[in-house]
This record gives sequence, C-alpha cells and structure tokens, in this order.
Amino acid sequence: DDLEWSPSRAALLSAGFLVAVAHVRGGGHFGPAWHEAGKGLLKQAGIQDLVACASALTGPLGLTTPSKLCLTAESAGGWVAGAALNSHPGLFQAAVLTVPSLDALGPMMEAYQDNLDELGDALHDAVCRQALQSWSPADNVPCAAQLRAWREQRGPNQHVFPHLLVRVGINDTTVDFWDPAKAVAKLERELALAGLLGGSGALGVSHQMRPECPMILLQSKLGGHNCYNTASDDATKCAFIINVCGAPESQQ
Repeated sequence: DDLEWSPSRAALLSAGFLVAVAHVRGGGHFGPAWHEAGKGLLKQAGIQDLVACASALTGPLGLTTPSKLCLTAESAGGWVAGAALNSHPGLFQAAVLTVPSLDALGPMMEAYQDNLDELGDALHDAVCRQALQSWSPADNVPCAAQLRAWREQRGPNQHVFPHLLVRVGINDTTVDFWDPAKAVAKLERELALAGLLGGSGALGVSHQMRPECPMILLQSKLGGHNCYNTASDDATKCAFIINVCGAPESQQ
C-alpha cells in the first residue's frame, strides 16, 4: 500500500495529468484497523470509499470531470475497482486493470480458498456467500437491459460503460488469467446483446466505433503476476489513457 516509483505515473504527471491515490478501507495504508474495516462482510466499505473519492474529484474538488477520469487498479484492487465500474459507470471515462481479480466468489466456492481471511468462508457460510455475490465484479456485470437503459439516460453520443484495458498474465499463478478474461467476455456478451459492442478485441486491432460503444481491450502476455513491468507496457498504458481521456488542456 506504500506509494512506489511508477514510470507510467511519472510520465502522466509530466504530461500534465493529475494523479490521485484512493486509500480505501480494506487497504493497509492506515494500519490494521483500517484494513479490518474493509474486509470480509465489510468489503462494500472499500467500494463506497472509491466511489466517494471519484465523486469528490469530479464534484466538490472540481479537479476533473467524469469524461477525463481514468481508474487504474492491479491484482486484488480489481475487486473494488470492478465493483465501482459496475455500480457507477458514469463516474469514469476509462479504466486500466492489470492482472485484476474480478471473480471474488468463484474461487471461494472451491475446497482450497486462497483469500479465506480476506473474503470469508463463502463455501460454508451462506451470509458470506450472499455478501460476496452482491458485489463480486464478475457476478454483477451489467445486463443488456441495464446497458440499454443507461444509453437512454446518457444520450446517443455518450458511451454507456467506461473504456477498458484489461491486462492478464498467461502464466500468472496469483490471479489466473481466465478470472478477468471471463468477466471481460461476459461484459462483451451483454454489450453485444444491447447492440453496443463496437470496439472490442486484442491490442493492435483497429475498430470502427460508435460514440456510445465502449472500447474493450484484453491484453495477454506470457509471464506471471508482475509481467507488466517493461517500458513498452508503461507506454501502452499511457497511450491508452491519453487516447480515451484526451491530453490535458495545458498540453493542447
């Protein structure tokens, strides 16, 4: 939870972007009590904190607008980030999710549970299972009907869901690549059913996109949990953010 040197963050700062870090409940930045306040049955607190931070940046603080806000998260941060994207898609222009865990419930229904202390015993505890299912990103991907309703609310020239760049490691043993890949496939299916799938696929593929269609990109790479650590990876991340959010006004 300590901030570390990040080449992509430094590049964005030098380009005129603002970078904000949300230390939500469930993280360890503010000590054990802060961590305990956002784990298990209290996991929703971290999601609420992230939504509150984004709302403050685009509201009272006036530092940006939803059309300029990109959310980034890695690994277990995908739980909170994915849930926030599902529940408040209008708050974000885009998101970059790197080796994210998006299926909180599925792995917890197996005999060997990696995150038993963090998420609770969903296999044997019905209350815990229902709590996980209520926010798990993969289990709460918006359905086609909801996407169509958002399109009506937001208008014809506003995309209905944030643009996504999801990066997975084929040899990742911490977060299996199929965890986020299945969530992306589910989202693409619902977008297709809603008639809103116009910009999805692999990096390097050109798509003709309608304004209301989000760009959904899934990047895979041979390597483990820390495989996205090269200059090329940082450049791809920055290029995606600049492409979907636009260059800061100071650079235009």
